[in-house]
Amino acid sequence: MASYILTTDGVSVYVKGALKSVSRDSLAYPQVVEAIQRDAGPEELERLMTSDLHKVTDAIEALKDQRITDAVAIEGGVVTYKGQPVNETLTARMLRELREGFNLKPMARFLENLMQNTSYRAIQDLCTFIDYGRMPITEDGCFLAYKKVRADYRDIRTGTIDNSVGQVVSMPRNGVDEDPNRTCSFGLHACSFKYLPCYSSMPNDRVVVCKINPADVVAIPADYHNTKMRVSRYEVIDELESYQQERRDRLAEREIATEQAAFELRVVGIDRDYREFAETMRSAGEMLDELLEDEEVESVTVLNKSTGVQVEYRSNPNFVGYPGEGEEEEEEEPSGAEVESVAGSPASSTESPYRVYLGGDQPEHIHGTFAKIDMAMKYAACVYVDHPGQPIFVKEHGKTIAVIGG
Repeated sequence: MASYILTTDGVSVYVKGALKSVSRDSLAYPQVVEAIQRDAGPEELERLMTSDLHKVTDAIEALKDQRITDAVAIEGGVVTYKGQPVNETLTARMLRELREGFNLKPMARFLENLMQNTSYRAIQDLCTFIDYGRMPITEDGCFLAYKKVRADYRDIRTGTIDNSVGQVVSMPRNGVDEDPNRTCSFGLHACSFKYLPCYSSMPNDRVVVCKINPADVVAIPADYHNTKMRVSRYEVIDELESYQQERRDRLAEREIATEQAAFELRVVGIDRDYREFAETMRSAGEMLDELLEDEEVESVTVLNKSTGVQVEYRSNPNFVGYPGEGEEEEEEEPSGAEVESVAGSPASSTESPYRVYLGGDQPEHIHGTFAKIDMAMKYAACVYVDHPGQPIFVKEHGKTIAVIGG
């Protein structure tokens, strides 16, 4: 049996002389755990644990030497700002988002804002804070964090600052203590979800959501494990009304700050042609595995809703097939005639013959695979609605039979 260790962040397995890790957010995570439980061989474990790495490598290669904004680019597979490599933690997050099909412009704008911060220490510490606290990024390159306030929305310490939704709170930057070794000091405070239980426990306390420009971050105190910060400005944009009841980290459920679910799962099968939605890649992976337990589901495609990028496609190896599929009509055989069997004909092929392509008709454009033409055409129509400016191709055994748009 393979040597492994299961952690809160994922699983690490010793395979072929090396320690390889997969995070819980990875679509490969449930497959790796299942393979360990049934004592799979090292070849299978290595294949499963490097599948995400291959996707990232392919994605980086596809975007090699591409400029995201005027200042941010991917050069030789490395994220740069004005030609200089950026913080490794920030780079890792951008590559993860790239793998999951997100548009990189919000993160690029975040990087541009971050580089306007005048403190080298704040820049480095904020990258760790964002990653550890799983703080979502806004479209304009800011980030969201929490703040606990009184029942009347005033700040807990002085009771003089109004933190109602819509308020913009600020103070001179030089009035904020920039020393991270002084944990409680002058400045405006915000935090990640993990810090909320550490500050005040009055039953009527409220929790608001603050939008913060990374340029306005001054210090991340050293002894709170990257869970709170001092800033010079923030905007109160929302309230976490459910905090006292469910204590659920809502912000960590979003990579990019949006009200819509980030991922869409398109399900195809017997009397099944519908969509499911998921907030995170991890939940999408869990739903994918559950959906494929249904033997009447032929395939599930996972898409990033904001960009339309296909993140994952998986056919069901236990699919029972469509009613009547594979059955041959009985025909009266002509007397004395031989029945010719043509190997490789569509009737004898076990592979799903219909494929839908988005934006081109090459293998890299494949968007879905189907056993029935009506399912393929329905799916093609759905894809066209989501991508009205791009051509959609439908092929049967490699031959184009329909083109939509373009």
